[in-house]
Amino acid sequence: MKSVSALWAIAPLSVAEQIEAAHDAAVADVLEWLQDQAAFTRTGAGGVAQVDTEGLAVSTRSGTTMTA
Repeated sequence: MKSVSALWAIAPLSVAEQIEAAHDAAVADVLEWLQDQAAFTRTGAGGVAQVDTEGLAVSTRSGTTMTA
C-alpha cells in the first residue's frame, strides 16, 4: 500500500526497520501459504494425478530496488 511505503520513507530509522521487518514477515507467510496450498504439479497418463511439490522458486525485491 502506498500509505505504508510513504510512512516507511519518512519514518525514523527505528520505525522504518519495524515496518520493513513486518513486510518481510508477511512476504514469508504468503510464500509459505503458496507452497502449502497452491504449488502442485500433475503426473501420470494425461496428467490425471495431482501431487504436491517440494520447493517453490520465487524472486522478491524491495521497493527501493532500481529496475531501470
